[in-house]
Amino acid sequence: MASSGGATVTAASLIQTANQAQAYYTQNPGSGNAAEAREQEILALIAAAERGDRTQAALLAQAVQRFKGDASVPEHLRFVAASRANELAIEQTPGQTRAQRLAAYWQSALAMIAQFPTEPAPYWALLALARDEPDAAAASTQVSTLLAL
Repeated sequence: MASSGGATVTAASLIQTANQAQAYYTQNPGSGNAAEAREQEILALIAAAERGDRTQAALLAQAVQRFKGDASVPEHLRFVAASRANELAIEQTPGQTRAQRLAAYWQSALAMIAQFPTEPAPYWALLALARDEPDAAAASTQVSTLLAL
């Protein structure tokens, strides 16, 4: 469990935070803070899953799908939620080798670029992955792919 300023943050408290965020944006859909509340819901559900809770997986998947496809939400908020959900999925995939995990991160970054081409983070992620690639030929291919974007 994580600690925040001395208080232990549990999966249950994060789910409660997600529920409160959902209640807020449901009751106040026209609020200027509704998009941020939707993002907060997703990030709280992700944090709960990182702490071992699997009870909200379907709700999280639905919330991310709706959120990242909602053009009324600022792109950066959609990107953060979608990329964090991708990271969670990669990290929770059992039995992956390091190479498989890195390949999954590469594919995730490419998907984020396709969806959010103005966000710089996935380009930096690809560069870091290529830099850390131990196989020189594979790294060269990765850099060529990155430069072609």
